[in-house]
Amino acid sequence: MKGFKSNIENDTLKNTNFREVLYTGKYLQLVLMSLKIGEDIGEEIHKNNDQFFRFEGGTGKCIIDGNEYDVKDGDAIIVP
Repeated sequence: MKGFKSNIENDTLKNTNFREVLYTGKYLQLVLMSLKIGEDIGEEIHKNNDQFFRFEGGTGKCIIDGNEYDVKDGDAIIVP
């Protein structure tokens, strides 16, 4: 298996696609997302995976099992 290297902050800031897959491995997938003002990703359920979100700009809200978290540039969220 090959490794993967990226300047994730630069790649994220350049990305204009709603969803851009950078890497898929056996146990994880690295995806960049770019949302327009007012847009959301909808409700997601991943029964066998945890998710890590890193925010590179703007502000938003994450709702996890009814708990609301305000997020901004530099924040990270883990969804179990």
